[in-house]
Amino acid sequence: MKVLFDKFDTHTHSNISDGANSPVEMIEAAAAQGLKVFTLTDHFDIHDRFPAKLSPFDGAGQEAVYTRLSKLKQREFGTKFLKGIEIGQAHQFREVAADWLASHEYDFVLAACHIIRGHIDFYHMDYEKNHPDSLLKQYFAELIELCEWGGGEKFDSLAHLAYPLRYMRGLGSLDNHKAAIDKLFKVMVKHEIALEINTGHAVVCPELEQVARFSELGGRLITIGSDSHSVNTIAQRIHEGVRVAKAAGFTECVYYENRKPCFIQI
Repeated sequence: MKVLFDKFDTHTHSNISDGANSPVEMIEAAAAQGLKVFTLTDHFDIHDRFPAKLSPFDGAGQEAVYTRLSKLKQREFGTKFLKGIEIGQAHQFREVAADWLASHEYDFVLAACHIIRGHIDFYHMDYEKNHPDSLLKQYFAELIELCEWGGGEKFDSLAHLAYPLRYMRGLGSLDNHKAAIDKLFKVMVKHEIALEINTGHAVVCPELEQVARFSELGGRLITIGSDSHSVNTIAQRIHEGVRVAKAAGFTECVYYENRKPCFIQI
């Protein structure tokens, strides 16, 4: 299916995980802004304590939450509401991740790696004690592992490729990791995993160079999401993501419904 519109958001969070507003508030705000498609992708960051001691970052991995979102799918909001999930570190906890995804139905599964083995979230790291290039080397190795495991069957898109750079404050660079990124993109292309353009920070993530390289290596699936955590930032800078996608040679991006890509002309 192909459609033409520019009001959509495929990556958002509510207070089910670490967002500020309820799912209904987020959906209603999206409808009020005139979004044609709105996907809620609350966090299920799997960790070694799961299912005990749940944190805001794994709120989506609860049966009551899943049931709640399923009921919202039956309501009319004035926007197409799609039920998604952002699943973190699935490759580190494969059995938990595979069991959850096999037993629950989503429109869209977004995969992320916020925490590499032996460390805490990049958001909290002390980069004077942890060498950025070493961390990035491990990060990209784990993204390759994640995509080889996921294989395009367990998830649809890879979130915020350069996530660690958000918090390294200029200390890290992708220049020393181009070979690893190429290897990652080839795995993604092989398994038809989409690359997300994330517009929720000061710099679109990933930047034009990486999006263009993904295209050069045969990537054809791009998702664009704001990573919004409140009603005030829904669809924030989506137009910037579209600009980057076009500059990289893409004429379409996708959203997912019933785990199938739906193409949007841009």
